[in-house]
Amino acid sequence: MANQPSLVRELTADGRPVLPTASSLPEPYWQRDGVTLYKGNALEIMTALPSVDMVLSDPPWNYDAYFEHAKDAELVKHDDEMGWFGKAWLWDAAWMTKVDRLHPRAQWYFVGWHHLPAFLRIAALLNWVVQEVWPCDRHEWLIYIGPEHLTASNHTAVRNALALHGNPNRKPAEQLIAMLRVTESSGAGTVVLDPFCGEGSTLEAAARMGCRAIGIEAREENCALAKARLELMSYWNALLNGTEKVQQSVDLQEFQSARAATRPPKGVLDGPGTAAAFVASE
Repeated sequence: MANQPSLVRELTADGRPVLPTASSLPEPYWQRDGVTLYKGNALEIMTALPSVDMVLSDPPWNYDAYFEHAKDAELVKHDDEMGWFGKAWLWDAAWMTKVDRLHPRAQWYFVGWHHLPAFLRIAALLNWVVQEVWPCDRHEWLIYIGPEHLTASNHTAVRNALALHGNPNRKPAEQLIAMLRVTESSGAGTVVLDPFCGEGSTLEAAARMGCRAIGIEAREENCALAKARLELMSYWNALLNGTEKVQQSVDLQEFQSARAATRPPKGVLDGPGTAAAFVASE
């Protein structure tokens, strides 16, 4: 189709993607105990990240608003000449190509139905092997990309995890933990990335599984909520572990109050990695 971005990758002599140095990364918005949260444009920050082991994310559905926010010239310059599928193609190609450079072993994505055709086509062009696809409901699909198909028992575990939430756009940490567990993505040496981390559910899940975690979020309000969530988790871990000196944190009531104050109107997408902030502000 017209205006498709180039998917040609820079490769090393042994065929692996060329990864830039991390020297151009911004100062973390929050960092502690192996978890790092960055505030900014995911397309820019992923360019500077080292390789990761797994990606688990709910990419934004509202690419119109994200285009405007990201100020990405390559995307914005085509804005007036494309329909919704063309925009979905450009947006998904942009972030998926950035992920491809990080060479993850496994990937999980919650994808809106209107992104699904572009997503699957771009995945094929990137030589990603899509192993499993589930409908979460009539609006959203869960996609697993990895070296082999999940076993029957792991398949069941994921389906059970999907049943843990009512709102298809809010992903509880318990659900995400199940996905980390069935792909054996846990342990101190595992790095989990969520490039659209919203309020930080993926970061919490990864930390609870003993992984290192990297999250990227564009909206200040979501970063503040993710920071509050992570500080609260760190606070309770310190208490449970009997740590004498507990770092400054927030209590549960403060976190819940902040979350309620920044909640978008009813019906607006508001889960990790969605563009709730952009939609609500329109």
